Amino acid sequence: MRTIEWTGTLTAVSSIAHGGKDSGTTHGFRRETLILPTGERLVGVPMISGGVVRGSMRRTAAAMMQTALVGDGRLPFNVVHALRTGGSLRETRASEEVLTSERQAIIRDALPMLACFGFSTNGRIVSGRLQVDKPVPVSKETIYLADAYQADLTGYTPPSIWELIQRETYTRYADVNDAAAQPYIEMDATEVRTVAKGGGNMIWAQETLPAGTRLFHSLVLEEATPVEVSFMDELVKRWTRQGRVGAQSARGLGRISATYTRTCTDVLGDPAEPEDGPVWRDYVTTHKDSIMEVLGWL
Repeated sequence: MRTIEWTGTLTAVSSIAHGGKDSGTTHGFRRETLILPTGERLVGVPMISGGVVRGSMRRTAAAMMQTALVGDGRLPFNVVHALRTGGSLRETRASEEVLTSERQAIIRDALPMLACFGFSTNGRIVSGRLQVDKPVPVSKETIYLADAYQADLTGYTPPSIWELIQRETYTRYADVNDAAAQPYIEMDATEVRTVAKGGGNMIWAQETLPAGTRLFHSLVLEEATPVEVSFMDELVKRWTRQGRVGAQSARGLGRISATYTRTCTDVLGDPAEPEDGPVWRDYVTTHKDSIMEVLGWL
């Protein structure tokens, strides 16, 4: 078994929003405190949680797993729920209903996606092998982390952490009263054509990291089988091409690109060569019947 680590930087292709403290129609950015190497406390640092990145990656991973199993077909609700969101810690009425350790191992062996991301079902929470780091903005104050992330910042002069946050505004406009909308409305002289309270024009403000912001980031897949490594290698390639993080994706926010260095170590942490094994899609095709049976346990 091998541990695979991807370290480097994410770059915001479009501005990134991530929920923090809201005040009316103004949505703040999530913030944390950092302790610098000097011991100085850096309060109010804009930080993206690892959970929002993990969730974005999981949705891509679920789509990969479903297409490998049924192509454009459909799966039962509980299976899709387990793939996309991790399932639910269902109530069990007897000890016989609790997912046994043996069945946990079988599910992880059968479904590389669940082995990486984990799942919950029948009185058990099963952890995954994947660790997703918090993206940390690259700035004058955090540049000391560059070596830890093996980040190549050649030619890049980072701004101060206090120069990163900007405030964007967007509106919701009730255009049903516009002339262009009239042909779509029934002609009824008795109807009162008014927009309900709160449904008219509104303006919102959103704190964001601007496009071009770089963020230190890493992914670690611990003690994984060759099939799981194959799955993650494809996932990282797909996610870095189409991934989004944070809120307001419907308004064009959250697009990212990634530059990672991939390393492989053995169980002792020493550099090692990747293990030979089947491509995960070939593995799923070969074991499809048994996998479909296992999905019934979720």
